[in-house]
Amino acid sequence: ARQPDDWSPPPGADGLIAAAERLGRAYGTYVRVDLYLSAAGPVFGEFSPTSGLRGGFLPAADRWLGDVWQRQIPDAV
Repeated sequence: ARQPDDWSPPPGADGLIAAAERLGRAYGTYVRVDLYLSAAGPVFGEFSPTSGLRGGFLPAADRWLGDVWQRQIPDAV
């Protein structure tokens, strides 16, 4: 198993990069491409023409999402 401080690319990272580059070229301008690595390979999440410049979540939403995360994946935090 990978250790939390292991920042080396995961197996399958080449497929993620290739998919992002292909989708970015097809879009024709800057686009953030969210992909997730699965056992079957890259899975598309979303396109966004912004780089995450929004202000983030409201504090109440951040707490709610954190609570959901803790219930679903308690050992991840």
